[in-house]
Amino acid sequence: MSVVRIKGSGPNESARVIASAHVAYRTPSSGPAVIDIPYVSTSKKTIYILDGDSNVLALAPDGSLKKVASIPGSNTVRAAFAVSPDDAYIAVGAWAVTPVWTSTVYVEKIGGGGHVDLLPWKTGQTAAWPVGWHAGKIILAIGGSLLDWPTYPPARNQYSAGGYEQIDPVAGGHVSDVGAADCVVTGLLTSAGTACVASPDGPCLGGMVGEAIFPHNFNSCLRRYDWAGHETLFLLPKELKLFAFYAALSPDGRAMVTDQLDRVLAPVATARPGKFFVAPRALQQSSRGMGWIDSRHFSMMFLKADGTYQHIFTVNPDYSSVVELPMESLVAGPLVATLPGGL
Repeated sequence: MSVVRIKGSGPNESARVIASAHVAYRTPSSGPAVIDIPYVSTSKKTIYILDGDSNVLALAPDGSLKKVASIPGSNTVRAAFAVSPDDAYIAVGAWAVTPVWTSTVYVEKIGGGGHVDLLPWKTGQTAAWPVGWHAGKIILAIGGSLLDWPTYPPARNQYSAGGYEQIDPVAGGHVSDVGAADCVVTGLLTSAGTACVASPDGPCLGGMVGEAIFPHNFNSCLRRYDWAGHETLFLLPKELKLFAFYAALSPDGRAMVTDQLDRVLAPVATARPGKFFVAPRALQQSSRGMGWIDSRHFSMMFLKADGTYQHIFTVNPDYSSVVELPMESLVAGPLVATLPGGL
């Protein structure tokens, strides 16, 4: 993985790699094929990365790695983690695919101690794994059951999530859903919540929302779900015929960017659309590795002959223009987290 820092401001802004680290992949499963899950978590000031199946390492700015925790991953157990913003706790999700489908979620202190089973080991559950923390609660990604995994659709986000839940980090803590089943969650998570796309395999023509004082309708294929469970429709004039297979929500919740480099602002009223902007399309976009670094910068993955690479863009405060930042070196792969972390 590579750590990228944005430096400078205005026309002198650029991005450069300040650290790189190489770690081992998880051991291939000895049971049925399973979806892959995140390797990286960020707190307010630290990057954590999984090395192999079970070693959680902290990455320093100079690229050095230090082991800080262990999680129960192996060739028969998949495990993932998310560290709290204050570096005090680690939430862990694990599931065994052989000999019997079982899964669990727990939390404990970094360095050990304070162990609390949030979802104790049970058989036949849908898989869940931590992907972040928000307002003291743990955000869980939700996947299909073991029987569904051979046909599990490719995720449209960096967490292999089919949906999200929040859980209080105490035994028997309350669990609440984020979003709705009819909308596909997409893009990097932010403090404002998540973007989702309804009917993401075609143009945004469905879900028309009427407005009596306008002579035409607006579609609602782009939605924002915040961590309180509220839904906001990002309305678009139907004449645009926007295609949006993937999208990402800005940290302030005000804007979305789609995989076509379209940018959409939140509605200014219940049934009136926000502004809509289109950026230059000089490169061929790729799939799910997109997200906002902060409310002025977003990153997208593009296809090249030898692989996929990130390009970083900056927008002006009213989102009316966008320019690509110069990169001092190529950055391969998807955007997986931002620093400071914490949702």
